[in-house]
Amino acid sequence: MWRDFFRSKRSGVEDYLKWLRRQDGDIALFHRIKPKEARYGPFGDLDPEIIDSLKIRGIERLYYHQSLAFSLASAGKDVVVVTPTASGKTLCYDLPVLNSIVKDPSGRAMYLFPTKALAQDQLTEIHELSRFLKSEIKSFTYDGDTPRSNRKEIKKTANIVITNPDMLNTAILPHHSGWADYFRALNFIVVDELHTYRGVLGSHLANIFVRLLRICRHYGSDPVFICCSATIANPAEHAALLTGKPAVLINENGAPSAQKELVIYNPRMINTRNGIRLSSLYEAGRLAYKAVSCGISSILFTRSRINVELLLKSLMQQLSKDGKDPDSVRGYRSGYLPAERRETEKNLKNGKLKAVVSTNALELGIDIGSLDLALIHGFPGSMASVWQQVGRAGRRSSLSAAVIIPSDLPIDQFLAERPGWLLGASPETARIDPLNPYIRLEHIKCSIFELPFRANETFGGENITDILEFLFQHGMLDAFGNSGDRTYSWNSGDYPAASFSIRSASGEKYDIYDVTAQQRPRLIGTMDKHSVSTLIFPGAVYFHNGESYSVKEIDLESRKCFVEKSFSNTYTEAKVSFRTNIVSQEECSGHFAWGETKVTAATGMYKIIDINNRKVVGHGVVNLPEDRIDTTSLWIKIPERAQLRPGLLPAMEGLANLLKNLAPLFLMCDSGDIYVSTALSEPSLKQPAIFLSDAIPGGVGLAEGAYDSIRVILRACREQLDSCRCSDGCPSCIGTGIRGIKAKDLTKDLIDDLLCS
Repeated sequence: MWRDFFRSKRSGVEDYLKWLRRQDGDIALFHRIKPKEARYGPFGDLDPEIIDSLKIRGIERLYYHQSLAFSLASAGKDVVVVTPTASGKTLCYDLPVLNSIVKDPSGRAMYLFPTKALAQDQLTEIHELSRFLKSEIKSFTYDGDTPRSNRKEIKKTANIVITNPDMLNTAILPHHSGWADYFRALNFIVVDELHTYRGVLGSHLANIFVRLLRICRHYGSDPVFICCSATIANPAEHAALLTGKPAVLINENGAPSAQKELVIYNPRMINTRNGIRLSSLYEAGRLAYKAVSCGISSILFTRSRINVELLLKSLMQQLSKDGKDPDSVRGYRSGYLPAERRETEKNLKNGKLKAVVSTNALELGIDIGSLDLALIHGFPGSMASVWQQVGRAGRRSSLSAAVIIPSDLPIDQFLAERPGWLLGASPETARIDPLNPYIRLEHIKCSIFELPFRANETFGGENITDILEFLFQHGMLDAFGNSGDRTYSWNSGDYPAASFSIRSASGEKYDIYDVTAQQRPRLIGTMDKHSVSTLIFPGAVYFHNGESYSVKEIDLESRKCFVEKSFSNTYTEAKVSFRTNIVSQEECSGHFAWGETKVTAATGMYKIIDINNRKVVGHGVVNLPEDRIDTTSLWIKIPERAQLRPGLLPAMEGLANLLKNLAPLFLMCDSGDIYVSTALSEPSLKQPAIFLSDAIPGGVGLAEGAYDSIRVILRACREQLDSCRCSDGCPSCIGTGIRGIKAKDLTKDLIDDLLCS
């Protein structure tokens, strides 16, 4: 029976791939990832009870990386495990944790996941693994959904607390006295999906861990960190920077894998002169519809929330038109309410759904069952994300496939022209900046609230006496004793951990209400402040679960947006412009420098676009206040010989477009994490310049990383220009060309000037 089942699945994927080969797009890559045999390691000192429990679940042996992680962690070594998706990383931390509790029932562990969905998955996994043990392992999730009536019991009795960074920041550390017994016996801290803790979230988490370990020392514990990550260039360094403790790297994967076909399918060229290809969004929808029609369980990843909704709407309409069930596909993205996301996860796992259209929200290890096909619309922002998304298909011992459909963005076409680069590229470096002054100050205040500080006591290795004195002088702290032997304590009525968000720069969220029935407004979603001016401005079209809404009003003071159902067949796209001013310079080399800057963002016009043909059918104006942030930027000063050539501005704009799209490939960030702008005369430079800025107050190292890698990035920009087939510029290189101006050649000359300087 099972043999027939797997044969039918293999046949379905094989037939789909044969169909794909007959399509008129360009097959840039058709690569077979060969099956891999397992490599095993010993159970070692694992308790016989746990070994029996594993065998009941069909696990007769441990993979090599699981065995090594258990051995090292049980010996008190901090470890970071870096193996592919679906390689069984969960046992790398479950086994040492459960083993320690079986030996000493008073033992405690903390599991940290970036999302509630992952936490729920892990709770189920622990229950399954421990239900055959004689020892009772008490494990609970502790997050915003945990009933208050259960919280006291969890604090007192839980062996394993599964939570997230937000809850650790606001609900556990500030109230550590209620967790005293737990912290005294805390042996392990598990940090899963380590690679997701980069940028602003990672910078916050590094400071949260400083607070956590300070509290552990207060109660006399010294927990071992067990970290797991997707492939990045600096896993051990990143783990050490996050946790403050050096970690042993485990990166030899012992898990087997089935055969997988990796395809890059580039939509066909419809205008060679202008470098215009068939819409990648249309092609992604068409390829997804074919998979659903063939009964192939699929996931379609796309980069943005609006793309999720456009693709979902198109798929549902086509299914309905053909007499098939439109509810067999669903969307998944941030902004959906938690209950909607949990239902989608459950229905994917039990097979009720045939396909899901998702942003990168589903690339993490949430258990959504076994999928046969992953479609990836556009480069997802990092090589780590590419392989996470590719790994979402093929969790069984049967043939699976992953198809990447490049958009017309330069980064996508860069990879389509160089498929070998995708296969052999070095992984990116995860970047955080725990010393970001905006972030660190917030956590110093939190730490003082949690435990008084002594003069000359360090925070994350930094002497913060001057900061403590500053806060004391401004009335936020009490100080006792002489200046050299003072003790500082929190005296404000404010609750510092509740005053900021660790997920975004501003921490502000907007609630979106459907007021179609005005007497019964209904909360349907949320939106971060950063996206308001581009997605939910008055006049915008907002999509939710495939349905379109018209934005009627936005209340900036109460942070609420009011929408009504709409039957419009259009969507909106706003353009943001940036102005950058230099505050101070940190480093300089020739025409390149980086330092502190002020960036002003303003949204002006927006386009109204027809969903079916992607043609602009109208325009509007966004009337929202400018957004200003203090951050860090790389700036590129334009060489004098380039300034003397005609067409300077088109050349600068062309290079800016390339940088916006290609720099994330080297910085492990999304294009939305950086701002790129041009200035013909920045006040302090008094000459033309191009700026690449962190889109986060204070910066998290992206501008500095761009400065360190600028020549590599510029060479990639030059390669993209050489390989692009257009004549005068197109969306796949410098953006839309200007008739009569050889902007592509001008951009090449500008890059050559910079590389030769």
